[in-house]
Amino acid sequence: MKFLIKYSTEIFTKSEITRKWLISILKNNLKHSFKNVKIILERDKGIIEIDEDISDKLKNVFGISSFSKVHIIQFSNFNELIEKAYDFFKDRIKDNFKVKCKRKGNHNFHSYDVEKTLGEKLSNLAKVNIKEPKYIAYVEIVNNKAYLLDKKNKCYGGFPISSQGQALVLLSGGVDSAVSVFYAYKMGTRCDFLFYDLGGNTINYAFNVYKFITKKFLTYGKFYYVDFKPIIFEIIKNVKDNYRNVVLKAIFYKIANEIAKKLNMKAIITGESIGQVSTQTLDNLSILNEISEIFIIRPLIAFTKEEIISKAKELEIFDLCYKGKEYCAISRHSAVVSANKEKLLYFLNKIPLEVIENAINSFKTIENLEIIENKLESYDILIDLDKINLEEFLSNLDKLDKNKIYLLKCKRGQLSSIIANEMRKMGFKVVDS
Repeated sequence: MKFLIKYSTEIFTKSEITRKWLISILKNNLKHSFKNVKIILERDKGIIEIDEDISDKLKNVFGISSFSKVHIIQFSNFNELIEKAYDFFKDRIKDNFKVKCKRKGNHNFHSYDVEKTLGEKLSNLAKVNIKEPKYIAYVEIVNNKAYLLDKKNKCYGGFPISSQGQALVLLSGGVDSAVSVFYAYKMGTRCDFLFYDLGGNTINYAFNVYKFITKKFLTYGKFYYVDFKPIIFEIIKNVKDNYRNVVLKAIFYKIANEIAKKLNMKAIITGESIGQVSTQTLDNLSILNEISEIFIIRPLIAFTKEEIISKAKELEIFDLCYKGKEYCAISRHSAVVSANKEKLLYFLNKIPLEVIENAINSFKTIENLEIIENKLESYDILIDLDKINLEEFLSNLDKLDKNKIYLLKCKRGQLSSIIANEMRKMGFKVVDS
């Protein structure tokens, strides 16, 4: 089976040297994606020859604008061209149609002659419809060779993956970060993924998204893990309620910077967009940018939530993503929407450096994920975190009875999961709602 591919605009419009370089990367990506494949990539198109139908996979290769199953013929004169083209298309035309021809080389006929003559010959099978055809018989002629295309399948275009370097994606398991990966790929970035464990089961969602999206787009990448729960515990203890989320995001950036440097990454990619949550106002993003030494790419910066969800559904990743309570919402009240830089730095300095270093040292690669569930169901004492002085409660944890089973609950975010994890480390039996 043969496929004809057309390059994306990002490849086609480049200088000759750059185009050759991008085509070579695309060829390498195709070789890694498909086994037992023959690939011939020319200046303006490519031919892929393989024993299986790879249509469902080929549409997800970045750097390609379209592909078609192709039948290639040789001809010595106009009549032979028309006869061979007719033999190919006669069994494919079931409804109204038109013929579309492109031509390169020196011939004693024009593209219009092919369209008119072949169209007339095929019109005994179905009606010709120039304006809104149900089927288009594509004929692309280069010298004495013709490419007969059954159907043009649109692809995502963009740059070939790896052509623009490597970046670290902050993958939460939610919809936004998942969709940002698609656009990172489209701009030619090869991605590795960093997951911050804030508690709960979001790692299952993040890992499933990672597995799905790397498989879908025929690429590879590593899934990195950092245990962030102790840091959240310190933020809750040491940071004013309305600054907690911004401080959390700032530490996200700081740790991602350290890891990106170790991995020699060019950039950090996030799923942030202006105004989606309190930490993503223009004022807060501007201050947070100053925390990062490494370039931060936000592919979704001007997307609305509706647009992000629509894209996630189109990419078939929406159902895989976490859509519950926001784990990084650790403020019990409204978070600051225009943080003061001095205050932010003040609260950052209250987080013990040792705790941040421990988080960085917890960095590891995960290849297979084991799901461990908390099987405690009954409890002795209910603690409603929304109705107590949280700072005082955390300062007096050592006074609680470790022989009792505690149930923690909260309405906003996942404070209960975060604090429950810390209490378990201290030897308590805890259920979180």
